[in-house]
Order: sequence, then C-alpha cells, then structure tokens
Amino acid sequence: MDDVGNRAVLHRIARIRCEHEHARNFVLRLRGHPWNAFGKDTPSLSREVVQVSLAAAQVLDAFGWGAVYERGAALAARLADRLAASGRVVAPRDRTTLVSWEDPDPEATATRLAADGIMIRFLPGRPYLRASVGAWNDDADLDRLLETL
Repeated sequence: MDDVGNRAVLHRIARIRCEHEHARNFVLRLRGHPWNAFGKDTPSLSREVVQVSLAAAQVLDAFGWGAVYERGAALAARLADRLAASGRVVAPRDRTTLVSWEDPDPEATATRLAADGIMIRFLPGRPYLRASVGAWNDDADLDRLLETL
C-alpha cells in the first residue's frame, strides 16, 4: 500500500475511534458510569455498528432509562412466575432481567430453541438455561418461549 493509502486507512481508523468513543461516552454518561473505564475498551467497532448502537441508546433514552430497566425486570419476574407455575425449577433471583431455570438437557434445549429463533443461553456444566429479558420484549415473546419449551 502506498503512503496515500496508508494515510487514508489511518484517517478512517481515527474517525471510527472518534465515533466509537462518542457513542460510548453518550451511553456511559446516560448510565452514570465513571470515565476511567475507557482505557480497557477497544476501538474495533465499525462506524455502522457504532451509529446503530447510538441510535438504539437514543431510543431507549427517550423512553427513559428507569422505565426501560423497570419494564425488563417486570417482564423477567413474570417469566420466572410462569416458569415456576409450569413446574420448572427457577433458580433464586433478585429483581433483574435474567431468569435461570433447570432443564434436563440445557445445551440441547438452547440449540433447539435457537433453531426456532429464540435465543437463550445454557450454562456449561450446570443444569440451567437462562433468558435475558428486556424492555423490548413483550408477553408474546414470553408466551412463545414457554410454548416452545
């Protein structure tokens, strides 16, 4: 690559890093995080990913971060209650957006659900599946998960 090409690549990398830091600063500022965590992050996100992330953060910010967290936690509590009501053993939990429950073959179940477009985790070496519920989910998502299990 010639000198002009090298400068163009370096300029693009610098611009991506600047946009990445702007988006990260915006999101962390909204969440009240300290600024000193930035040295541990990487500037390797593409400009498009950063722009989409920033737009998503702005949508959630417009809804209100407190409302976003509360809605996710409320939906997760409903999922935990419905799992328990269906006879599943739900792991002890606090008011969070994560719900874990026992499954006879968690890896196989997670793989089967993924084939149906339902993304949950299995916890390797443990008998648990885990769903992460967010404000963007709704009761139809919970119904679909429970019906597919």
